[in-house]
Amino acid sequence: MPPLISDQCIKCGNCYDICPGDVFDWPDRKKKPVVYYPIECWHCGACRLECPVEGIEYHFPLGMTHV
Repeated sequence: MPPLISDQCIKCGNCYDICPGDVFDWPDRKKKPVVYYPIECWHCGACRLECPVEGIEYHFPLGMTHV
């Protein structure tokens, strides 16, 4: 599942800058970045690690949560 940008986003652009897969686009700097290429997401977690307010969420299918 691709990352989701929550309402906690402060529009810093760290996710856009750090993403190695260029999943995000940020055409309007006054708004939060958007997940433009969700299929390109590697689930590496770089965007979550760089977000200062924990504004990136991943929602994995239920079957993947049981290990």
